Amino acid sequence: MDNSNNKNLAFLILAFLLGMALTLPVFTKVPPHADEHQFYFNAFSIMGGEALHNYVHVAFTEYLLAAFFTVVNMFTVSGVNFPQAGPTMVTVYFARYFGLMLYILAFIFCVIVLQKGERKIKLRSVIFTFLYFGSIGVFERFFRVNSDSMLVLIFLNYLILSFWFHKKKASVFKFFILNLVFLFIATFTNLKSLYLIFPMFILNVVCPFFFYNRTEKPVENGINLGRNLPKIYLLIFYFVGLILGVIVLWTVFIPQPHNTRNFWYSVKKTIVHGTQFDFDFPGQSYGSWKVYIYDLFSEYTGFGVLLALILLFFVYRRIGKLRIQQIFDAIKEQVGFHILSSGELIKSTELILLLSLFAYYIGVSMAVVHWSRWGIPLGIITLMLFSVWGEYFLERIFVNYKSANLPLARIIVVLLFLTLVLRVAMTIDIYKTNYPELDGWKQTYKDVEKYLEQENIPPADWMKYATWFTGYTQNIKTMSLEQIANVENSDIKYVFVPYWNIGFLHTNKNIDLGTHNQRAIIDKYAESIIYRTPSLTSSYSHISKFIAWRVFGLSYTPEFEGMTEPQYAIVKLKENPGEINLNYEVGFNDMSHYDSPYSLIFNMKNLTDSYMFAPCYSFPDTVDEKEGKSVLPPKEFGIGGRTSGLYCHSIRFRLLFKGSYRIRVENLPDDSDGLQRVYSNMAGYKWDSETDTLSFENPTTMIPGEFGVATKEKYLPDLKFRVFYKHD
Repeated sequence: MDNSNNKNLAFLILAFLLGMALTLPVFTKVPPHADEHQFYFNAFSIMGGEALHNYVHVAFTEYLLAAFFTVVNMFTVSGVNFPQAGPTMVTVYFARYFGLMLYILAFIFCVIVLQKGERKIKLRSVIFTFLYFGSIGVFERFFRVNSDSMLVLIFLNYLILSFWFHKKKASVFKFFILNLVFLFIATFTNLKSLYLIFPMFILNVVCPFFFYNRTEKPVENGINLGRNLPKIYLLIFYFVGLILGVIVLWTVFIPQPHNTRNFWYSVKKTIVHGTQFDFDFPGQSYGSWKVYIYDLFSEYTGFGVLLALILLFFVYRRIGKLRIQQIFDAIKEQVGFHILSSGELIKSTELILLLSLFAYYIGVSMAVVHWSRWGIPLGIITLMLFSVWGEYFLERIFVNYKSANLPLARIIVVLLFLTLVLRVAMTIDIYKTNYPELDGWKQTYKDVEKYLEQENIPPADWMKYATWFTGYTQNIKTMSLEQIANVENSDIKYVFVPYWNIGFLHTNKNIDLGTHNQRAIIDKYAESIIYRTPSLTSSYSHISKFIAWRVFGLSYTPEFEGMTEPQYAIVKLKENPGEINLNYEVGFNDMSHYDSPYSLIFNMKNLTDSYMFAPCYSFPDTVDEKEGKSVLPPKEFGIGGRTSGLYCHSIRFRLLFKGSYRIRVENLPDDSDGLQRVYSNMAGYKWDSETDTLSFENPTTMIPGEFGVATKEKYLPDLKFRVFYKHD
């Protein structure tokens, strides 16, 4: 072992110990994610031999979690509250140990991939260790049970085993078994895994078929005279075998008993309705390709790491030039038939990682709906690639820094600070919050009280003057926004808005297409808006989220916000309105638009209760625009499809407040064919065809509300909805 290897090993161990120092004191205090409990219920169902509660994440993660909980139940005094009852905080506590194991395993697998088969510790592995344990996004995903982090583990194992098989130039049959096992595990974990493993899967098929076959086929006059079957014939059976094999494995391992209807409904709804339409998640829709790029640098690498890489690049420029030819040469070294034929695909690790990153990014970006949690594969692969680039720059800086008169020690300190500052802040915040004390809002309670005291409001009057708009501390009221006009709330002066609903305050643009009514209330009745950051990381998340909404127009909510006590806003009212009267417009670009297809094959008669169709396709409360009469489904269908063959233009209310509504449609085109339709998901509305106005009374606040018109025209830039709303 040479001196540089000893140093790299020492620094790697030091970085790992630092990562554990930032993790072990607080990991059991991580509050649960809103979606996390479904994994616990499913794990308990598996342990009890019962049908799963849902099949959205079937079922590899739940199997491992159930196995872990079984061991905990056997070897701890408390157990996990099974079979006494359902999951509790004890279950969450032990699940954090499950997350710790996965967190460390993923780190080890990443280092194995980065080492590229070498035993000598590379500088890139040291850099990656700091980046990995410095990432707040990676920490968040692994310490909240989910299938997104699990698919990363599956991918890393697939890479490692594939490189080993290629090194041995394994047979087609052995690669078939490898691909079959991981295709099954990938689909059994999270269907998005298929995007991630796609590049390696292609190599695992192509190389053994076309590069590793050691026997030559005798050919005469272009005719195959050998005993081998044509490759195209073998490939067809290869893929048929993979598909059938995966289906068989699913039937064997799907948790029993299972409800076939619930299984297919939950899977299809997640794949189609939950990702292709904005009806269910209006605040997480549109611009996915931009959101995942922004989220990558905001949450998973952190803007600090991006700054560190830029700093490293400029320091490198002091000692030498980075020529474009160098980049092409580096790529050329990893591309070529000689690598494919030699089986040394491990030499192309960086290129394969890059291709996997692009494949996954393109796959998830195609969905209308986006979630920050889906970005963890992008985050980990990017950290691995950043480590490689960092190694390239640092090795050359170490050689030449003296001749360039560079303050190397200071540079390293700055780089480490930028890399670790967010993770250190998160550790401090989690420790201070001390979940489950005060339900994990310890600092927020204090911050709310501090603000009200600054406003000279005595504690006895906090409930009188302040309220949450759907909030989480019990020292002030909580209510829906329109209720500030109620008589019993006439003294309300301050409306506190939690982080999950704060985006519409950052901008007056209709980024979240469902919050225009909330923004209209703020525009008319708010005197000022201030933002509070009770924790260190909440300051970072506030800046990150503000830039996303205000500058880039992204409906962005990072997952790490819920790890610590996040930002919140306080809307100070001009005066209590007594009643709310709104008059505002929603333009064409601020509407939701759907294609409502007409087909004699694909319709609700032939696809009963299908999630294939846009929401407006199946709304029963649809009327003719000209006469206001109810519209029946086409006779050919007999069910649904009242807007079939048209384009739907919808105004969406994420929260449809209690009150009176009049919604006037402006600039509708001529409808000589009488095809235009008016639709809503709310029954009992009235349509005035003379004024093109819909009116209705909403007796209670509901989620969501939708109203729209269906026309034969797809693009109507002058189309507007004029909204009149009253609540008293």
